[in-house]
Amino acid sequence: RNKWLSSSPCNAFGIVSTFGSTLSLLSMTFLSLFRIVSVKTMLIFSDITVKKVSILIITMGILIVWSATLAIVPTLTRFEDYFVNGLYYPNNTFFMDKVDRNTFKKT
Repeated sequence: RNKWLSSSPCNAFGIVSTFGSTLSLLSMTFLSLFRIVSVKTMLIFSDITVKKVSILIITMGILIVWSATLAIVPTLTRFEDYFVNGLYYPNNTFFMDKVDRNTFKKT
């Protein structure tokens, strides 16, 4: 079990899962804000311009990059002191209050 939690396939599944969840959350937030603005200004589809489409595409790109960043950063070795991955505590059913490097260096 411990080998699986620290393996590359587990990290890949975690990245995909986190990316999908974050992208979904940010997209729903963006769509809600877009809907508020469009109802407020009574946006008519014939008023679509190149500038508006460009802003939409740039915003979608930012959402994708932000989601990918949030999914990948915890798996980088540079940040392993901030994010603890692949820990397994046998016979412990409760989440530990604080886990850091010093906690599991002692064991």
